[in-house]
Amino acid sequence: MNTDFDGIRKVLIKTAQIAGEFLKKSQSKVSILRYKVTQDIQTTVDIESEKIILKKLFEAYPQANILSEETGEINHHSEMTFIIDPLDGTKEYFRQLPLYNISLACEINGQTVASAIFRPAENQLFSAAKGSGAFLNDQKITPSTISDMEKSFVYCYLPTYSRNPEKFSKNWETLGKINRSVYRLRALADENTMCCWTAMGGTEAYINLGNPPKYWDIAPGIFIAQEAGCKITDRYGKPIDLKKIESIIISNGKIHEKLLTLL
Repeated sequence: MNTDFDGIRKVLIKTAQIAGEFLKKSQSKVSILRYKVTQDIQTTVDIESEKIILKKLFEAYPQANILSEETGEINHHSEMTFIIDPLDGTKEYFRQLPLYNISLACEINGQTVASAIFRPAENQLFSAAKGSGAFLNDQKITPSTISDMEKSFVYCYLPTYSRNPEKFSKNWETLGKINRSVYRLRALADENTMCCWTAMGGTEAYINLGNPPKYWDIAPGIFIAQEAGCKITDRYGKPIDLKKIESIIISNGKIHEKLLTLL
């Protein structure tokens, strides 16, 4: 088994940077290839970014498996698998908003050992390697130490009726309780970024009550949050299974139990 986890992290960083530069240059030229569902689009840039990423990863690890949003699964029967989202935030990217990223992770025998998430518009590059902590642009990051709910910034994924109609009203009611208890409740539908922002102490917690993310939308960020020292559970305080998420709470650990009481 490859145990140079920091070496894998550096490959992911370099790959994300190359793909990120391509995304920055291409935003004004992007066009839609197809609609997956209403407003959920695949663009020319999603495909080209994935090609760049696959080329760089296969140069370093030619026999690795791939699980990517666009290509799906490439099975080389290897112990190593790369998780790839070549453009997370496609809808925002297409609308010329700076809310997008490249998210990459590496698993060995099913366990994440390294990840990198690059937000080109802000030049924020988050990364982690197993046992080495988490980093923003090579500076180590740790969660916030705020323990008062009244001083806490909390982010959430707003409930979507079409994805979870039976819990829609209840989840809005629950978010209302949280809103009344914290300093500010904000919203962002980007799990990988929110994992990173919680890991760096920019927000005290992130909550997703009813919009289960795809694996590549959460696995790279969860690993960074774990390595930084965040606490991660479902809304009942139980460990999460990333492949069948019902709800997720990521926090600095200081306000976690208080959030669970409200949830």
